[in-house]
Amino acid sequence: MIAHPGHELAVHGWMEIARPHVFVLTDGSGAGSVPRLGSTSKVLQAAGATPGSVFGRMPEQAVYRALIGKDTGIFTALAEELAEALIKGGFDRVYGDMEEGFNPVHDTWRMVLDAAVAIVKRKTGHQLENYDFSLFRRQDTFHSAGQQGARVELESEAFMRKLKVARAYPELAPEVLAATEGIVDNPILNDPKIRDQVKKILGSLGLDAFRVEYFRRLPSTKLLQQALDSDRPFYEAYGELLVAAGQYRGVLRRDLHLAPVAEALRCVAEAKGPASTAEES
Repeated sequence: MIAHPGHELAVHGWMEIARPHVFVLTDGSGAGSVPRLGSTSKVLQAAGATPGSVFGRMPEQAVYRALIGKDTGIFTALAEELAEALIKGGFDRVYGDMEEGFNPVHDTWRMVLDAAVAIVKRKTGHQLENYDFSLFRRQDTFHSAGQQGARVELESEAFMRKLKVARAYPELAPEVLAATEGIVDNPILNDPKIRDQVKKILGSLGLDAFRVEYFRRLPSTKLLQQALDSDRPFYEAYGELLVAAGQYRGVLRRDLHLAPVAEALRCVAEAKGPASTAEES
């Protein structure tokens, strides 16, 4: 379960082994960029994975509009739909983006996924194993920290295939270069206000960081709480710089825009109260 096309590259070695069904929220079209769902479709086909019933459902800007407008019904409906797909597919385990505070769409999708898992438990009594994986930090650090989960260490051939596939993904060339070589060609990310945070993230990566793929197993008691428990998210500081540069009109805030989604999803997961609300921004 990934928020954007391309996230599958972070766990490409595991994907070749597991051959999962892959659900993708957006089509990968950011501000002014073209959709990249086609590139992900090619990656999945080559790895033996199967597109899920939700596959590039929304343009990225539509997710932002829903968050700004507090249109929580979009996300509760997605959680219900995912739950039905999980039940129908007879799945036992789900894997998805980690809540890391770097991108509000990633964090929102994690909340939707957690809600879907809770809905499955409520409707069927079956507790799915729920795992997350990092897109921005070395995955082997979670294993060394004693986190409960699953670890895959890639042998040379699988590791080289992973790098080859990532480097051949045309729409993510700058991101792959930044992650593997530490080369950041983005004036906003080089701004002194966030440069240290960026260096802290990318400084721990490099080629060897992608040899280990690690999935944390999430305890059911933590679901729907992660995105609201962390420190001030990176995406707020980054958004402020984008607004200052004239690229956006406003900043997405965790407490203002993601918190209402979390509460609506919690209500749906627990079958309490109204499932959705919508307000003017």
